[in-house]
Amino acid sequence: MDLIITYNDESHHITINDTTIIDSYIQQEDKGVFIKQLIKTGYVVSSHIIPIKTKCGCCDKIDELTTSMEPFNTGGNSTKNGQIGEIFASDQFTKRNTHITYQDTAKIKKSGDAILTINNHSIDKIMIDYKNYDTPTPSDETDKFVRDLEAQNIHYGILISYKSRISKRQYIDYCISKGKLIVFVAAYGFNILALEMAIQYIQKLHECNTLSISDKMSDIVSNGIIKEYTDIYHKLYELTCQLSQNMNSMKENQEKITKMFYGMMGDSLKLSASMNLLLDKASTIKNDIHREQLSNIHSYTELTDYIHSYIDKGNNKGYAIRILNLAKQLLINGFYSDQDHCIHFEPHGKLQLTKSKLTMIFYIIEDDCRYNRRYETIKNDNYYICLMDEPIIWDIIERRFKNNIPN
Repeated sequence: MDLIITYNDESHHITINDTTIIDSYIQQEDKGVFIKQLIKTGYVVSSHIIPIKTKCGCCDKIDELTTSMEPFNTGGNSTKNGQIGEIFASDQFTKRNTHITYQDTAKIKKSGDAILTINNHSIDKIMIDYKNYDTPTPSDETDKFVRDLEAQNIHYGILISYKSRISKRQYIDYCISKGKLIVFVAAYGFNILALEMAIQYIQKLHECNTLSISDKMSDIVSNGIIKEYTDIYHKLYELTCQLSQNMNSMKENQEKITKMFYGMMGDSLKLSASMNLLLDKASTIKNDIHREQLSNIHSYTELTDYIHSYIDKGNNKGYAIRILNLAKQLLINGFYSDQDHCIHFEPHGKLQLTKSKLTMIFYIIEDDCRYNRRYETIKNDNYYICLMDEPIIWDIIERRFKNNIPN
């Protein structure tokens, strides 16, 4: 599909090969409105603006909570050293710390896990080393970290322990070893706040040391200032721990709300199936009065009973019932066959039942066939769709039912 965009006598030619976009374009009655909406949506997404979507209030609250918690969830549950890069490379950290440049050094020997460059600051570079011990991090790791700093000629470092304390150190602490200033952060988890706090702490300690040298202050005064800074950052550590606990509570509540939401969706599906059973019973009574039995058609009740007797998995039963509900909504009759274990929806296609999975098969009735390569495959001149809990799959199935009619 080709697009030509003209503005102020300047034209741009665009070729679109995405079959999903092309299929959607073909189905639209007002294709001009569809193209405008497509361009607008692309601009909104690329600009990091949350697009307006038609959905329920519950969904809006869940999305709002997820967005607000994202800075605290980044890498928080990971046990991989590589997650340190995701935090420093994330949009949140970049926007909040434009003066810091991150370099991933996890695969470089004697370089820690990352090196930060602090622009316009006398510290210049900070090496980051990340540990994930279940037991207290041994003091040998501190000695190794000092050797890494010496190897790279870097004078400042931050040693982070994700799960446990660092031996011989408080939860937030510092030391000067062989001329290297090292800050320790332990048993806090792994998020932006902890890292920003450690960076600011090491900057303040550096400023105290510089002031002590330039003004020739006594060790007692210098140590007193450092102690005050240390006390401040201990209090900050406690407050950030409380904040992290609050965020975790919010995350747990979010998961509960999400489970409740999907539970309500499942209940709605069961209610819809029950309503269709009652309607089918009424239709059966009516047919019994007129005694006009159609051949090769099973009632909704018969098809439902067949699904419950043949399929074991609860999820697959739900998918099959959803197919029946959609067919009934579109006034499409069905019948099952014990020979191929399929529910047939003539002339559209059939639902293939197995013990492990369900496959919706639509007959190809046109020479020019278009399909979604991610969710559909073509076998024996038919479209095959493996049923799962993906909204786009059900959009494809509904469209196939509506459009897959022989001329």
